[in-house]
Amino acid sequence: MIGGKVVEDTENNLEFSREEDVEVRFPKIDEAIIEKIRDSRENLDDLTLDEIISFYSEVGELWEDESYRLREKAEEIARLSTGYSASMIEQSFDNFVDFLREDPLRRTVKGEIGDEEYLDEWVKRGDVRVHLQPRGRILHVLAGNAPPVGPVSMIKSSLAKNSNVVKFPSGDPATPIFLALSFRDVDETHPITKSTSVLYYDKNSEIEDKMISLSDGISVWGGQRAILSVREKADHATEIIEFGPRRGMQFVGKEVFLNDERLEEVAKNAARDLAIYDQNACFSPQVAWVEENADEFCEKLTKEMDKVSEVIPKGYASEKAKAGISQEKSISDFMGDEVYDPDSTEWTIIKTDDVERTKNHPLGRTLYVIEVENLNEALEYVDESVQTVGVS
Repeated sequence: MIGGKVVEDTENNLEFSREEDVEVRFPKIDEAIIEKIRDSRENLDDLTLDEIISFYSEVGELWEDESYRLREKAEEIARLSTGYSASMIEQSFDNFVDFLREDPLRRTVKGEIGDEEYLDEWVKRGDVRVHLQPRGRILHVLAGNAPPVGPVSMIKSSLAKNSNVVKFPSGDPATPIFLALSFRDVDETHPITKSTSVLYYDKNSEIEDKMISLSDGISVWGGQRAILSVREKADHATEIIEFGPRRGMQFVGKEVFLNDERLEEVAKNAARDLAIYDQNACFSPQVAWVEENADEFCEKLTKEMDKVSEVIPKGYASEKAKAGISQEKSISDFMGDEVYDPDSTEWTIIKTDDVERTKNHPLGRTLYVIEVENLNEALEYVDESVQTVGVS
């Protein structure tokens, strides 16, 4: 979709080899399309924040209906392209719909900007008046590890009254494009619709260079290689917001073990966190630090992992990924670590004392558990690579 208009073509394709082979075809980006993007800069500064939130709330109402045709298509293709289970994709979209409501959208603005008035008015601060201006055209280079997460980047950009160009990821071509197409179902002439373009181009291509040069700001998600590539090509005046590779941790305090119900609740939440996106998201926990009672925590967590696997089955895993997990389990056994698993690679819990072992992580619902006398001992490992710490 370019400037809110559908472009139909099938010159390019992406192929996925999962349980079944899948091919997705889409238009090739040429000079004519680039010109359309260049000309589609719609001025959202004329909209009030209320109007923007109202538009996205209407989009959310469409996606709330599980039988909405674009949601059905997006879920089907996302399941095939990402390899995640159908229940994982469905829950992901449900969570995304919850974001597309007035209260969460307003909380987002308040949390990241503060006073809403800065977006609509000139606000008096001391002897001056302050107003937040949109940056302009924002290029969003998305990653496909967590389907609905990337489009949130586009929505936040719209809340700040920017126009958006979204480069959908090869791992999830469906979610961004079908979300954008749903804008047309709300109002195909709306400024947000007309200021939105969703497309795909190859890395390190001439098209990529041109898209970067057209952008006033870039939001890039993914690995270090993708981020460095954008950083090297962007003009020094182009603001780049980076969402690079990160990991999560869990901190479990000794107080949790004073009450069986509390321990069960924490283990249930820990299992769900481990299962979400099969541990591929930046917030996914890779290491759990447990005060004094690691064995008890592991025992309880194994039971909850069995339960969560029934509700959210693990998705597709390549033979290479399975081999990586199996190898890590073998090494752990050899090193004297305690390994908990269901005699498969569905999930794995490894109790270890070796922090260095946790840095070469196989993912795939694998959690290293390290016992400490005091959680303060773990603080030195919360570095810039850690995005999220769940504390219980």
